Amino acid sequence: MKILLIDDDRNMLSSLEFLLNEHGYTDLILASNCKQARAALKQSVIDLCVIDYVLPDGNGVDLAKEIKKQYPNVRNIIFTAYFTDANSEDFKNEAIFAAIPKKVSKLVELLQKK
Repeated sequence: MKILLIDDDRNMLSSLEFLLNEHGYTDLILASNCKQARAALKQSVIDLCVIDYVLPDGNGVDLAKEIKKQYPNVRNIIFTAYFTDANSEDFKNEAIFAAIPKKVSKLVELLQKK
């Protein structure tokens, strides 16, 4: 499974890459904004996008909608530190497979359920 990780926090991207590698997920592409994510999607066949909610050039929900429209087979997971009851409605969209708090253990758990 090829996974595109999209987060503007480079430390978070490095940590995610390391921890996902430790769990056997080694086919990873990293992007730090929407522009880089769009370029990665054009260059590779991606199975899953793990998208931060707050990005410097857009937000994860809008990016997920765009990705789903152009690449209907790609699953999108919103992975955010801003997960609250107040914004949980934002994540209820057909373009979003799941929305989870920014905890690697939650992401790995979700990936293993697939």
